Amino acid sequence: MKEHAVRKNCFPLRMLFLPVLLLCGPVSVRADSRAPHESDALASAGILAKLKTGVSLNARTGGESAFAVLDALNRRYGGGPVRKLRPWSPSSTAPRGLIQVTVSPARDPRALVKAYSESGHFEYAELNRRCAPHALAADTIRPNDYNFFAQWQMFNDGGNNFEGRDIFEDDADIDMTEAWAYAQGDSAVIVAIIDSGCKRNHPELAGRFWTNPGEIPDNNIDDDGNGYIDDMVGWDFVDDDNDPEDTLGHGTAVAGFLACNANNEIGFAGVDWNCRLMALKVVTADTLQNEGATFAAMYEAIIYAADNGAHVINMSLGNPVRSRTVEDAIDYAVARNVTIVVSAGNDNDTPISFPARYSKVIAVGSTDPDDTRTISFLHKSEDSGSNYGDALDIVAPGNFVYFIQHDNDSAYNAASGGTSYSAPLVAGVASLLVAQDSSRTPGEIQDIIEGSADDQIGDPAEDTEGWDPYYGHGRLNAFGAVTYGQVLAEQKTRGRLPARETVRVRMQDARFFLTLPSGWETARPVIVEIFDARGRRCIQRRIAAAHHRERTIPLPPSILRSLHVLRVRGTRESFAAKVLTVR
Repeated sequence: MKEHAVRKNCFPLRMLFLPVLLLCGPVSVRADSRAPHESDALASAGILAKLKTGVSLNARTGGESAFAVLDALNRRYGGGPVRKLRPWSPSSTAPRGLIQVTVSPARDPRALVKAYSESGHFEYAELNRRCAPHALAADTIRPNDYNFFAQWQMFNDGGNNFEGRDIFEDDADIDMTEAWAYAQGDSAVIVAIIDSGCKRNHPELAGRFWTNPGEIPDNNIDDDGNGYIDDMVGWDFVDDDNDPEDTLGHGTAVAGFLACNANNEIGFAGVDWNCRLMALKVVTADTLQNEGATFAAMYEAIIYAADNGAHVINMSLGNPVRSRTVEDAIDYAVARNVTIVVSAGNDNDTPISFPARYSKVIAVGSTDPDDTRTISFLHKSEDSGSNYGDALDIVAPGNFVYFIQHDNDSAYNAASGGTSYSAPLVAGVASLLVAQDSSRTPGEIQDIIEGSADDQIGDPAEDTEGWDPYYGHGRLNAFGAVTYGQVLAEQKTRGRLPARETVRVRMQDARFFLTLPSGWETARPVIVEIFDARGRRCIQRRIAAAHHRERTIPLPPSILRSLHVLRVRGTRESFAAKVLTVR
């Protein structure tokens, strides 16, 4: 990819008594990559505040101005410099009036939060906390072999061995090899990686990065008016420049799980072989003394992704404390039809971290090669593990996994673990679903992913029937999702998909049980048909109709372990369609 000159934005802003500093505070990852505790999270990069509608910081405008009050508060409590959070583009409809205020290291930022909150000029004020990535590249290990067969998360036949550990079970994977027969992605789909940046010239990611069509490279002009100068390939929200290159490794690894180039005879294969990646850097390697990405950087990165065409966002990071600023950005992005996937955290504790805990994102936990919830991640402390709780949506493989490295293009022998590495598998499946039907909403994509997940495959004490706080709706099944999605798209196109609860169905011992609802016409037999994901009819049966009585249909071995569509036709041409997993 062509390299472009690094540009920093130089937009003036009226000051509150201290010089303007376009600042994204220092970010880092602790050695064990665990989410910070409440006390740790107070090591913030100042505060964030949102002005009430009609309130300005400009002392010379005719409307209500907060300038004098906040100037006095900043002097009293050690606040300043101050900067507005983007977007600056007049065309963006993202939330406005957000400011970031740094606080003297010798002063308590909570005092300034309280003062701002009580000033009457702000909707809210909060600490600008940090979100730590939920995994970090660990020491290199050297298994006997590597490349695709080492990617047990994609295909697991139970025969792998990890440093002598017999921990693999057959089919404890996401059925990716089956899924690729139906979906491989589309270059029109853009996935934003909000992380430590990406190594864009890595051979496994070559040719896969989004470029800004509205920007002319290296002319030092904000051609598209989005508030960013020469942002050809994304943005670095830490150093505030146009070079989101990875100096830490975490973002490159995450991007690889999602989008490694396939069929190139090297390395690994990502979930999506064709999507474009938008690199948005919120974490650096030079600031390891702190806890990770600031809320301010995350806010701006999410808004940037939504305003610049991202369909999916992956965030493999978190903090135990809620941020209204980040939540505002998430609400904005989801309203613009962006699906957001977030890792749940690595503390083996409940609840899961933010932003995974927000209701509008897909929260992802981690499983091991035997389909149990991860308890003790590779290269992390013994009390680490996949977080759980009432906001968890789904789990995916995330331990003993190999990743690409930002500092070695030819090394494929490093392994680690973390929910950071589970999330991009789900984000990759989300991008495949967008490629199938770009009109799908984030809610529809989440329903497909959750509805096709494999349930009750883990520890029976935790992985109970239906949703549970340890596995969510189950372990990700890519094949189930893309074939489920394909059938829904075909039915939607033909306009033949009524309410899915019209007919009750269940499976047991290779038999299909069907119960008709009360309003069904029973004067004549009904015709029951089962179609495969490609629309081919596999079974047609004529059965006597009766209300609330189960009818049994034996299933031939040829259609077991795949997804099918059920159609029931009665005298009045009524019918019901349901996508089901036939096991």
